[in-house]
Amino acid sequence: MGDALTLAVAFGVAVSLSPFPIIGIVLILAAPGGRVRGLAFLGGAIAGVGAAGALVLAVESQADPTDGGGPATWVSVVKLILAAALVLLAARKWRGRPRRGEAPVLPGWMTAVETLTTRRAAAMGVLLSGVNPKNLVLIVAAVTSIAGSTDDAAARVTALVVFTVIACAGVALPVAAAAIAGDRAAPALSGVREWMLRHHTVITVVIVLLIAANLAADAIGALAG
Repeated sequence: MGDALTLAVAFGVAVSLSPFPIIGIVLILAAPGGRVRGLAFLGGAIAGVGAAGALVLAVESQADPTDGGGPATWVSVVKLILAAALVLLAARKWRGRPRRGEAPVLPGWMTAVETLTTRRAAAMGVLLSGVNPKNLVLIVAAVTSIAGSTDDAAARVTALVVFTVIACAGVALPVAAAAIAGDRAAPALSGVREWMLRHHTVITVVIVLLIAANLAADAIGALAG
């Protein structure tokens, strides 16, 4: 249980720092009626991460992810594949960064996010938190690591719940701040948005490479042992 929870926390923190869901929720909260749509976005984020994680866990649990108290060989192979995929994602993200003096090219969804209906805000939460490629690879990596760390089904499910809660903290905190502080939270949330917009490439690349290195080290250690 302890190893599974440690992995859940580590991967959850990595996903919670994903810039685009945080930017999305801040934009929604800044618009009229943003608190209701912000809650919908948060619900979508939790549903997206939780559903993706549960699906991966259900599939992997049928394939005996543990062997002799440690991860099965196929788990280590999957970790190496995921590590390679994350490195490729980081390289692609870095190559696409704006050059010095260039304004960042913002995704099209950012121009429409402030006018989303409640239902579409929930759908956007699912897409940005649970379905976008980087987060999806991180979710698969997290669940694969959790599944290979214990043969206790209850411990796996508990770790998945902990992972989902922490993974959505980056969205939940702005929602909580807006609910508690009201309009007083607007300047701080705006500052977070601007900082994320300026540095989202570096944040993403660093997180992805750290997770890739951890996955590769764990897989190589397990295979060598």
